[in-house]
Amino acid sequence: RMYHNEADVGRAVRDSGVPRSEIFIATKVWNDDHGYSKALASGKRSNELLGLGYIDLLLIHSPLGASFSPLMGKIVETYDALLDLQKQGIVKSVGVSNFGVGHLEALDKYCRPTPVVNQFELHPMMVKHRELVVKYCREHDILVQAYGSMVSGHDQFLSFAQSVAQAHNKTEAQIMLRWGLDHGYQVIPKSTHQKWLEEGLDVFD
Repeated sequence: RMYHNEADVGRAVRDSGVPRSEIFIATKVWNDDHGYSKALASGKRSNELLGLGYIDLLLIHSPLGASFSPLMGKIVETYDALLDLQKQGIVKSVGVSNFGVGHLEALDKYCRPTPVVNQFELHPMMVKHRELVVKYCREHDILVQAYGSMVSGHDQFLSFAQSVAQAHNKTEAQIMLRWGLDHGYQVIPKSTHQKWLEEGLDVFD
């Protein structure tokens, strides 16, 4: 609910005429809703706002909690709420976001099921910094979902891919997306411009 768009997304899906089974809906439990009771209520409220019957993937946005402190996030309690939402059929799959190796190990230490997804910022300029968590995810069959693949479109950061883009008659953004795909990451670019949406799909040749 942190993006305040769940009701709008649900309405758009219903108005689209596309069958619900053909659309994958993901949302998050925000930092303020850490803890079992809050997270449970948050997931139920998200489902109500979406109005689509169920959520395909529910993520814990961050391990840090409302205080943004590494010591204050209630990881296991919050995760347990997501697991119970899954048992109730409100959520199909459970994942996490911005979790490091220590946070993932905490879930394993307390014998919780492995999250299906770990979503975090990942692109060529972050790959060394994320090396350990990527390795952990691969070893434990956790899908790496990379956000910020195009460095938020900032030209000064994309420019280093210019020569590769020119050599392949692609844009710098397309090179960044293809890099992520070639490394086995799930990339999730977003745009409100049709041209850029189409460009994001044209990376497989």
